Amino acid sequence: MIYTRFLLLLISTLFLACSSQSVDYSTAIVNGKIVGYQGQDLFVSNPINGSGYEGYKDKVDVKQDGTFSASINLSKASLVTFTMPRLFKHLVILEPKKNYDVKIDGRSVNSVFTFNDESNAIQDLYAGFDNPDYISKNMPSINSSMTIKDYNGMFDRPFENEIYQLETLAQSGQVSDDVVTLIKADREVFRAARKGDLAWRLTRNKSVLDEKTKSFWKHILEETPITNEYMSSSWFLSYAMSYVRGKKVGETTFNPSAQHQLERGTERLSLFMNGFETYLNGSTQEMAMANYLHKESGNQRNEKECIALYNNLKAKNKNNQFDKYLKPNIDAIEEYYRVIDSDFAEGINFIENPQAINSISELNQYFKGKKLYLDVWASWCGPCRREFSYNKDLKPMLKKNDVVPIYISTDKPKDLEKWKRFIKQYDLKGYHINASNNLKVDIQRYYGGGLRIPYYLLVNESGEVAVNHAARPSQLDKLTGQVKGL
Repeated sequence: MIYTRFLLLLISTLFLACSSQSVDYSTAIVNGKIVGYQGQDLFVSNPINGSGYEGYKDKVDVKQDGTFSASINLSKASLVTFTMPRLFKHLVILEPKKNYDVKIDGRSVNSVFTFNDESNAIQDLYAGFDNPDYISKNMPSINSSMTIKDYNGMFDRPFENEIYQLETLAQSGQVSDDVVTLIKADREVFRAARKGDLAWRLTRNKSVLDEKTKSFWKHILEETPITNEYMSSSWFLSYAMSYVRGKKVGETTFNPSAQHQLERGTERLSLFMNGFETYLNGSTQEMAMANYLHKESGNQRNEKECIALYNNLKAKNKNNQFDKYLKPNIDAIEEYYRVIDSDFAEGINFIENPQAINSISELNQYFKGKKLYLDVWASWCGPCRREFSYNKDLKPMLKKNDVVPIYISTDKPKDLEKWKRFIKQYDLKGYHINASNNLKVDIQRYYGGGLRIPYYLLVNESGEVAVNHAARPSQLDKLTGQVKGL
């Protein structure tokens, strides 16, 4: 009996201890309407552990009339990003247990977010703060005569002005203490990340680092030591990377130009992941490693090292909350290597002796009596590759109308292996040719001077170019009409 009571007491104590360490999540609800909505996808970032990183995002269900309701689990006031790819990206401030009413003008890239609730004042204030697309954008000019005081002043003055505006608004009672803490931390991280980016510009191309730059690095790290609060900033990863660089500057074996070369090569992944593990600890270490790996594994470079780094991170953090977002990226990289390491799929054909084909007319001789859809592209062309994502709908339409897809690559000889990898990766069933110089010149003649890719042409059964500026795969309805017009 005494043993049973002791056991129950022990279990209760452990339960209370665990409960005191658990994170209390509450829901914030954003109800909104997108003016001019045309069916685009809307995403909202997930502030895991209060993270301000925009990459962990979930799709929001938007109705045909543009209305939506997004539920976001928060442990505290957080910065959350709403994104509609290639249209807008907007950072907002949300608090647990609150409802928000927002109107989004989605008709242009300068989309306006209007909050029709009590948070409007702080949302407008924060929207006016400096949050560039990337940390080095619009950096102030510098010269060799500037002192460390000058360097700091370029970033301290804007920071102090933003904090003054925040505190003035807070005095009116329109901002909670939680939000004030959040924004102060965010602005501190942004300032430190900007200073770190400047310090790296002063460092990276030197063979030997001067004392002024060393002192500047030391000041940055001492002024802004990384804390858990800083994870809430969308600039946390940028500063964490600068923090690693600054720590390395303090090492006696540090070589600026060697460090720069490492960061430009494939070793940069391990360089930063090991740096986070060495110089950060606890939650900040896990957050920096997860954010960095997610960003790098999702950049479509398909770097194999990401797989090993992911496995190491997963083994290190058994209850990894970031895995929901990391694993799809890693799965895509593994699938990429499975495909490119295999033979070409059935239905992928290469036209023989491509250097002997000097014109579209000569190319058409290989397909007498066939209608053709010519896709002029190159492995280095991002917009060309984006169009391949529409092939799922394109292929059945072409097959139904008895049209043969011909992929004409303008790649130079040095890129031919990459060209073939992309053919496998995107499963480009059809006929392929790497264009000779004469064929490129002939294609330019149809384009009408110069050549911008992706470029598409339609050839009729007589072997004539019937449409010399055909619609793209992403314009399927328009393209279908052009095909039927053949």
